[in-house]
Amino acid sequence: MFDAAMDAAYSAMKSLGCEDVDIAIRKTGWQASWCKPQNTANYNLNIIKCARNIGTPLMPNRHIDIFIFALFNEDGKPTLSKKKRLFRPDFTPVYDVGVLRGGDDRKSKIANGLHRIFLMALLN
Repeated sequence: MFDAAMDAAYSAMKSLGCEDVDIAIRKTGWQASWCKPQNTANYNLNIIKCARNIGTPLMPNRHIDIFIFALFNEDGKPTLSKKKRLFRPDFTPVYDVGVLRGGDDRKSKIANGLHRIFLMALLN
């Protein structure tokens, strides 16, 4: 669905002669509380792939700045709004979307992965 929306926007930009304008997504995330956790993981995994210059069908290898909304589950949030984040409050991943990198120990992987998320919005 994200690829289709991006390609529709690109097609409109191209028809106006603006296909060389940079694209940035300032806020995205999967917030539907009724969805299975795997759907959330798949959405975020595909967003991250797009952000890593894989692009979309109409824009292969295109760099798109993407910022994921609300990375952490928050203990104080209502149950429905805290289930779809990438990390728990203790920095452990809710599901694997391939952003954690680093040494063999868990803290190194988390710190390295979070460094990339916060500084580069999951971009290489």
